[in-house]
Amino acid sequence: VFADVEKLHFEIETKMTREEFVGYCKTFSGYNHFLNENPDKKDPIIDLEKGLSENLALKTSFFRFVCSKQKK
Repeated sequence: VFADVEKLHFEIETKMTREEFVGYCKTFSGYNHFLNENPDKKDPIIDLEKGLSENLALKTSFFRFVCSKQKK
């Protein structure tokens, strides 16, 4: 049995260009895994990039769990 779990929540808001956002998306491991596993498929970020305006305001929510040591 573990001690209580604390859930922390915070938000990040930033502005970035389309190129910066696309570069950020290309760092995701899931994106790179998709490309490696599907070399014959079209890069999905190409269509994403076409649909984005030049400058973006990005607001993202994050959460993490903080667990303490196991109770004896």
